[in-house]
Amino acid sequence: MRDSFYFQHDYDSSTNNKILKLRANFGWEGYGIYWAILEALARENGYIDKDVIGMAIGESNKNIEGVYNLLITLGLLKENKKGIFSERMLEHLKTRKMLSEKGKLGATKRWGNSPPISPPNAKERKGKERKLKKKKRVIPIG
Repeated sequence: MRDSFYFQHDYDSSTNNKILKLRANFGWEGYGIYWAILEALARENGYIDKDVIGMAIGESNKNIEGVYNLLITLGLLKENKKGIFSERMLEHLKTRKMLSEKGKLGATKRWGNSPPISPPNAKERKGKERKLKKKKRVIPIG
């Protein structure tokens, strides 16, 4: 299973002027295509080829061509020799990589080359194990 990460999504992005222009031209479908492209960029380390963008988001290139062109015009997406990209997504991926490296460095400082005491999936017990004794039932005679 692939690792699942997140990227920041401003809670008011749907009312951003550039997004309003996108929605005016393509409705909520265009907005969905935009976020699907951003998700594909995140999965592909920030760049995807224009020719495979439809496959990357599960949509035909014909259906997204107008949305793509408007996203380029609005500056929400850019293109260079590596492919299509979003400056904001590249910045997010750079930050995530930096935080990951710092986390690894911190773990190395803490643990050295030895692994933590128990493997991550080991069952842990809290407290001592209790042995329950069966009580003997005393039956009175008489």
